[in-house]
Amino acid sequence: MENKSWTLKKNNSGKWFLTFTELLESENCPSADDIYLQAKKNGIKSSSLVSKNTIENYLKKHTGSGIEPVPLALELDPNFDARITTNNDKTAAYLYVRKAADSANDVDMSTISRLFQRSNIANIDTAKIKEGLSDFVNSSEMEFSMQIAEGSPPKRGPDKKLITHFEQVPDHEVQRLADRLKRPDLRTADVENPTADQDYPLSEAETLTVVEKGDLIYEVEDAGLGEAGVDVYGQAIPGLPGNDPFFLDLRNIVQNHSELRAGVTGLLLIANTDRGLKIRIVPYRDAKVRAVISRDKMEASLILQSGLGAGERLSIIGVKTALNEVNLLDSVSEDRINEIIESARKVNDECEFVILSGTPPIAPDSYKLEWAVDFNEELHTATVEKDALILTARLMPKGEKGKNVFGETIDPKNAEPSDIPANDETVKVTEEKHVIKFFAAESGELSLFNNALSISSLKTIQNDIDPKFGDISFPGNLIITGDIKDDVRVKSKGKLTITGTVEKALIYSEDSLILNGGINGKGRGTAWAKDKTNLQYAENARVFSGGDISIASYCFKCLVKTNGTVYLTGSPGVLLGGSIHAAKGVSVHDLGAEKTLRTIISFGQDYLIKDEIEVREKEMEANNIELEKIEKDLQGNPPDVDALRQKKVKLLKRNSALTVRIFNLKENFEFHIPSKIKVTGSVYPGVVLESHGRYFEVMETHHNVFFEFDEKTGQIICSPIKEVELDQ
Repeated sequence: MENKSWTLKKNNSGKWFLTFTELLESENCPSADDIYLQAKKNGIKSSSLVSKNTIENYLKKHTGSGIEPVPLALELDPNFDARITTNNDKTAAYLYVRKAADSANDVDMSTISRLFQRSNIANIDTAKIKEGLSDFVNSSEMEFSMQIAEGSPPKRGPDKKLITHFEQVPDHEVQRLADRLKRPDLRTADVENPTADQDYPLSEAETLTVVEKGDLIYEVEDAGLGEAGVDVYGQAIPGLPGNDPFFLDLRNIVQNHSELRAGVTGLLLIANTDRGLKIRIVPYRDAKVRAVISRDKMEASLILQSGLGAGERLSIIGVKTALNEVNLLDSVSEDRINEIIESARKVNDECEFVILSGTPPIAPDSYKLEWAVDFNEELHTATVEKDALILTARLMPKGEKGKNVFGETIDPKNAEPSDIPANDETVKVTEEKHVIKFFAAESGELSLFNNALSISSLKTIQNDIDPKFGDISFPGNLIITGDIKDDVRVKSKGKLTITGTVEKALIYSEDSLILNGGINGKGRGTAWAKDKTNLQYAENARVFSGGDISIASYCFKCLVKTNGTVYLTGSPGVLLGGSIHAAKGVSVHDLGAEKTLRTIISFGQDYLIKDEIEVREKEMEANNIELEKIEKDLQGNPPDVDALRQKKVKLLKRNSALTVRIFNLKENFEFHIPSKIKVTGSVYPGVVLESHGRYFEVMETHHNVFFEFDEKTGQIICSPIKEVELDQ
């Protein structure tokens, strides 16, 4: 055979194997005879080869499997072997015997006899086995295989029943819904076109019905087990359950054991085919609007849910109809209705909007409470800054009338007296002419519990922070027991602790920062702290810190800036790739890797000053561009010549101040900060060190060394750590 996809190869132990260079298909599949012939050419004794039956079974198993065949050992083990095996369901037992290479006509019958005694297999035809073994002993064959017992497999029970749990809609409604699905102008962009679907177009459906997410659609009911079988040991094998109904497609349908439930709200398309029941759900929902009035008539709300797919859309007419049903049609402006509709369209779930609130009456000689903060409705908390006004309480000797949402007057005599909330030292109180004011004595989280005000400088959020949760800004210490997802901002004026991981987000602390789970910034995530930063790992992120940065495990392809030291002394303690600016240096176990990856470290200078220099120079460059534009404008005698001249003078003065500032900053940037790059493990080629414009590129692997900038020579030098320890 030319261009064979198979070959016979020896391994390191001198054993022959059948190997394939490509997937095994019927057109390139050899026969057992082909392989035997090739083995003979290679000098392999036929007596030591596995049987042709073994080879044929191997080829049959791998042909068309789509999996690269594992090499097949072609040579028999030279030792005698005898064993009894069964198939998976134990309904067939087999005896296998292999002769020893040095005793081709000798079979240990006593060993085989003991195998039968210990096997516990029932109904063995001993005479037939002895006859087969006798023929094998007197033959040139090296392997013997024979079925020695057969049980009866269990039978399958009746097919399982399919129980329908949805209600069929009337034919005219089916037609209306189908017509809506066919109209491209009615479908939302996020829902596929059911009429052009290649696997299950709308035209194939025999009928359809409406289902809600989570609805039970079908249930598969067991119809009982089939007749039991018997294995080769004489033990009963339980009967098999009946076949399940066969389903096709199943898009947007959740199958859990015997239940099929709707994965989305929509239209269930149903078609009975020769291959089985074809079902799928096309996302669809008509918009819902209802107006709700509280029992005391002091609050009116609109509850809306946007349409989905080709369903009816939220509309001004629909909202006005709902308002008219509760006699509030003229109480809400059309602009407010449009605003509510736009907000509801952004949310898939049902949402509530308070549209009107009544004015509660004030009892005589009671206080009118005017809150300056918006409390979280569920937690009764709000974030406040120090000295911010919280509450104004005005004494009302005669009380004050109230109004409900319908404008009906409420007599103050019917009002309950209002109590002024208590407070602790975190809330300041002033009183003047029957007016009591409450102020925040410190920044933090204000809580109203049991009619008492208190402020905590620590806020704990037990939740993942994602765009749906929203950005967070807190004036005190903040603890988040969750992950920070993409595209959110978390800012704290105090200490910030995050127990989970940070993704492509911005986290900022005006104090220290602790990330127990590390940051995987995907190239844009940023962690910023004015003081120290501690994190588990950093990957493809930006890490900025005014103080030391301690990373427990590794730092990979990051931009790091600090006026302190970067520490990676845990396990594995690897700094690899990226750009590091560390004023006081770096302490790591391994720097770089055997597989070269550019890693740049600048040290010994104040890199926050360098950042400010860049900002000031960009400002000066922008000013010069503006000055050039003003000069051109002045040449044309514009009407606003005086304003342009004033702006020119202002920019020139600013540039003069910037020139002095940049000069001073550059002088300060040249000041050397005592620092070193300490590597207790290995530093690899690909690492480039920089200080004061001098570079040191690592060209060979070093172990247990440190690098520092020599102010006398103006060079970066490398020294063994042990020598330094001896000198100290």
